[in-house]
Amino acid sequence: MSTKVISAKIPTEEYDKLIRDKTIKKTDFMTTDEGNVRLKPSAVKVVVDRVARQFSTSVLYKGKKRQWGSMIMFKTRELVRLF
Repeated sequence: MSTKVISAKIPTEEYDKLIRDKTIKKTDFMTTDEGNVRLKPSAVKVVVDRVARQFSTSVLYKGKKRQWGSMIMFKTRELVRLF
């Protein structure tokens, strides 16, 4: 029986934090022959939920509370103006 694994691009520090918090287990990670770290599907849901929770928080920007989705849009516009 083959287990499908999904690639996730998150920093190594985040892996460590997820393991320390006991959110996921070390056995949820797999390393390929090329050295890439892969997550099993059960762990992907946990990581995606955590990222979604982070993006639903607000941040202070220019004196106002903004959602992350708005911040990404603002910063993208600022970047485009540079070109």
